[in-house]
Amino acid sequence: MSNQINITLLEDNDFLDYCILKPLLDDANGFRMLQEDFSRANSEEAQQIFILQNFITHSDELEKQYNTYKKYQTYQKLISENILEKNQEFEELIKFLIPEPLETSASLEEFKSLVKQHETLKSVISEIELTVKEIINARKELHRKYHQTGDELDKRICPYCGQKYENSEELTSNFSDESDALDKLIGSQSAKILEIEEEVKEKFVLPNKERIDNYLAQNSLYDERILKLIKELEKYPTSIEEINTAFKDVTSDDFIITDIVGKTFSDVEIKRQEVESIFRENLLVSDSIYKKLQKLEEKSFDSQVDYLKDTLDNIELKSFGLEYSDKKLEDFELKNQVEKLKERITEEKKSKYKYSNEHTNDEMNLFDKYFSSDEDKFNNLTVDNLKKKRKYVVDSYSKAQQSILLSLKDKEKKISKIIGKINPIKRIYDDEIKTYKDVMIKDIKLPFYLYTAKILQNYQQGFGVFLSTASGNSSIRFRADSSNDHDAIHLLSSGQLAVISLAFTLAINKTYTISDELKLLVIDDPIQDMDTMNIHSFIELIKHEFLDDYQLILSTHNDLSAMYMKYKFERKQNHEVKIIHVQDELFGNE
Repeated sequence: MSNQINITLLEDNDFLDYCILKPLLDDANGFRMLQEDFSRANSEEAQQIFILQNFITHSDELEKQYNTYKKYQTYQKLISENILEKNQEFEELIKFLIPEPLETSASLEEFKSLVKQHETLKSVISEIELTVKEIINARKELHRKYHQTGDELDKRICPYCGQKYENSEELTSNFSDESDALDKLIGSQSAKILEIEEEVKEKFVLPNKERIDNYLAQNSLYDERILKLIKELEKYPTSIEEINTAFKDVTSDDFIITDIVGKTFSDVEIKRQEVESIFRENLLVSDSIYKKLQKLEEKSFDSQVDYLKDTLDNIELKSFGLEYSDKKLEDFELKNQVEKLKERITEEKKSKYKYSNEHTNDEMNLFDKYFSSDEDKFNNLTVDNLKKKRKYVVDSYSKAQQSILLSLKDKEKKISKIIGKINPIKRIYDDEIKTYKDVMIKDIKLPFYLYTAKILQNYQQGFGVFLSTASGNSSIRFRADSSNDHDAIHLLSSGQLAVISLAFTLAINKTYTISDELKLLVIDDPIQDMDTMNIHSFIELIKHEFLDDYQLILSTHNDLSAMYMKYKFERKQNHEVKIIHVQDELFGNE
C-alpha cells in the first residue's frame, strides 16, 4: 500500500496540480472570465482593434483616400511627359479634376480640338522639321526651369552648352538669337505645331501640374497593409465597446492611434505587442498555470480523490487550494503548495502505515521465490527497478504479439493464394452443378408436376407444383403458381410439403432408372403426415406407376394403413402383398 501511494499520488503531477487548482476550476464564473481574458491576450485581432478603433468601420473612406492619392501620383508622372502623345490618359486626368475646377478656363473640348490640330499638322511636316521642333521645345523647357531655380546657380553660365558670359543679360540675348536662328529652320506648319504645344502647356499642363503637386504635398499615402488590416478587422465578431471593457486596464491615450498618416504596419505591431504585454501583466494567473487549468478541465480525478480521502482520512484538500485574488498567481505559488501537499501525504502515510509483524508474514513465500531469501537483493530493489522490469515484460509481450501477428499475416497471404487458385476451379464446379441441375429439372419437371397433381387433389392453388432453378445460383425452387415467384415452402402445410418431397424422389427414380433388372423402391412411413385424401391419391399413384415392375418396401406404424395398402395393391396384381410386423420378427411376441 505504501509503494502504491507513492506511485499513484506523489508522482502524479497532474493530480497534485488538480488538488491545488481545483477551487479555480470550481468557480465557474471566475474561470469563464479567466478564459475570456486569456482569449483577448492571445487574440492579435482584439489587440489590433483596440489600437485602431478610431478607423474601424471607416475602411471604405480610407480606401477611397488611398486610391485618390495613388491616382494623383500616376497623373504627376503622366503630366511630366508629352501629353499630346498620351492625350487619352490626359483626358482622364482632366475628367478626374473636373469636380474641383482649375483656375484656367480651358475645357476638355478645347484640349481635344488642340490635339486634333496637332495630329493633322504633324502628319504633313518633314522628319528634319520634327527634330528641330523637338530641340526648340527642349530649349524652352530648360530655359523655363533654369529661371525657376533662383540664385543658387550662376546666371552667367549657359545651361545648354556650359559657356560663361559676362552677365546674365548677355546670356539671355544670346539665347534669343539662337532661338530665332532655330525658328528660321522650320516652316509655318512646324511653327504652328510649336504654338499648339506651347498653348497646351500653358493652359493644361502647368495649371494641372501645380494642382497635383499641391495635393501630393498636402497629403500623405497610407500604409497599404494597415488599410488591409482595418478591412479585415471590421469582420471581427466582438464589438469595440466589449474590447474597450476588456482592455480597461490599458491606458488608451498611449496606445490608441488617432492618425495613420506616416504610420507603418510595423508601428501598429509594436503598439500591439506593448498592449499585449500590459494586458498579460494584469491577468489573474500566469500563462503556465492557465495552460494547466485548460488541461485539467478535460480530465477527471474523482477516483484519485476518493482513494486519497479513503486512505488518508486527515488530508483536507481544500486547505491546500489556491483561489482567485487581486494578486496574480505565479508558478512558484503553485509549486510551493504542491510540495506542502506532498509532505502532508507522506507524513500521514507514515503515521498510518506503521511497522507490524502481521504484515511481515510471507505466507506465499514471495521473499524466497523472488529474492532467494537474500536481504541485500530485497533492499536493493527500487521503484525504478520495478518500472524497468514492467517495461521489459510489456516489451517482450509486444514482441511476442508482433511475432504472432506476422505469422498470421504470412498464413493469411498463403491462404489468399490458395483461395485465388481454388476459386476458378470452384466456379467451374458451380457452373457444372448448375448446368446439371438445369438438365435434371428439365427431365423431371413433367413427371414431378403430374405426381404432385395426382397426390395433391385438394390443393387450393391448382393441380401440380412447378420446378425451376433460382436465377444467379443453383438452388432448386418449388413454385406453387406459375404466375409468381413465391416458393411453395411458404404456402403449403407440412403434409403437403411431405407430398412434394415424395413426388420429387419418385420423379427422379422414374426418370433415371439405374437398371431394368433392379427396380427397387424403399420408402419409410410415406403417409405419416398426410390426410386421408392424400393417402388415397398416393397409393393410387404407386399402384399405377410403380407396382407392375418395381419391388416395393413401404413402412408404416399404422396397421389400418398397412392393410389398406395391401388391399389396393392386391387388387391391381394377383401377387400376394406381404405385411411384416418388424417388432414380431426381431423381438418375438414378448
